[in-house]
Amino acid sequence: MTKWGMKSSASSVDLKNLPFLRTQPTPKQRLFMEATERFVGYGGARGGGKSWAVRRKAILLACFYGETPEREAITILIIRRTLQELYENHIRKLIHDTKGLAEYRDKHRTLEFKNGSRIVFGYMENEKDADQYQGNEYDVIFIDEATQISEYMFNILKACVRGTKAGVPKRIYCTCNPGGKGHAYVKRLFIYRNFTDKENPDDYAFIQAKVEDNEYILANDPEYLNMLDSLPDGLREAWRDGRWDLFVGQFFTEYDASIHECDPFPIPDHWTRYHVIDYGLDMLASIWAAA
Repeated sequence: MTKWGMKSSASSVDLKNLPFLRTQPTPKQRLFMEATERFVGYGGARGGGKSWAVRRKAILLACFYGETPEREAITILIIRRTLQELYENHIRKLIHDTKGLAEYRDKHRTLEFKNGSRIVFGYMENEKDADQYQGNEYDVIFIDEATQISEYMFNILKACVRGTKAGVPKRIYCTCNPGGKGHAYVKRLFIYRNFTDKENPDDYAFIQAKVEDNEYILANDPEYLNMLDSLPDGLREAWRDGRWDLFVGQFFTEYDASIHECDPFPIPDHWTRYHVIDYGLDMLASIWAAA
């Protein structure tokens, strides 16, 4: 058994000859492959090779587990926002990459591996879609573009990661770009690491990957970086640079956390304090300031 779990006696297939293993991961993708925290975030910008990393790691996990009684077969869920995105980004490519190793069953949208492991494909376009997963049980979940789902949907999926299989990990992998309905909770957990009392910081890891970290896209599509540079303010900083403090529609586009934020400190007694309330049209804002 190699570090990557390349040997799979139960599959009767030499994984070294499979097409999907001919491309080696980038250094950032390798960090993602080796991450073992319960919650792992990956990406933060466009072009970092997120979807490829999801497919590669899902296959390797499915092959590694299910070989022996000490490592029972694994059930993996891959989530995207829509069924169309799911098919174009994962199902179609995984069917090709696992030929001879697994069989795709369209009725249930699953890849069934010869060693008993499964990759299940699901989508969450709105919160009603999340209801179909309540009560389901998975060992590993990949949420591709986690910022496209709400925190409620994320919590539903968190509750699905459970089980008593021997030697099988329980993990959630989130790829993400700044922006979208899930921007705030993804930033809180993986970027700011602002945890609640019931969240263990040791359970969370984030691997920042930008287009400059992806040698394959730079070599095969050199104009992609120029395209990112041509995007309008807000979108460019989010998608090219992975800026989580700047996004499309933001009023103060000059905001920069490195300039406009500081570590907490005791406010001197002689400073003048202000309290401002804005009733707003849809929510209340209460702001404290000191000068």
